[in-house]
Amino acid sequence: MLKRVAQSIVVACVAMFSVGCGGGGGGAEQGQADLIIVDSLNNPNPVSSVQVGDTVYFYFGIKNVGTVDVTRSFTTKFSNDLGAVYVFSVSVPIAAGETIYSNGDLFYTATAADVGTRTLSLELDTHDEVPESNENNNIRSANLTVLAAANG
Repeated sequence: MLKRVAQSIVVACVAMFSVGCGGGGGGAEQGQADLIIVDSLNNPNPVSSVQVGDTVYFYFGIKNVGTVDVTRSFTTKFSNDLGAVYVFSVSVPIAAGETIYSNGDLFYTATAADVGTRTLSLELDTHDEVPESNENNNIRSANLTVLAAANG
């Protein structure tokens, strides 16, 4: 699901569905990692609304802005405000200053039960498995409007 990139890729800070940037880095305390979501976009062009039956694919980066490498696995959660949750483990080491990127295999398919404005969230290190200088910058959320299917 996540891969290393050979070079740094400068990406404008874009939250899911291009609704602005949340979270952020900040100075890491000496001797700790600090994981942040540096960019997250969908399908690969950000959208703010979909119809029932549409699938949105997510691409996101995880950056370690801390001073210590992350060498252990950590739990990550993707959820919506209706209670649907997808939990997965990130088991790729992340060196201090390094960014890893997803390959788009995280997706959301809108159903009739989702019609309305949904809040989708991505949370890193949900069980605090990685000691971090800032445990409060691990979540990125955005709204997605799900429209009823067009009558055909």
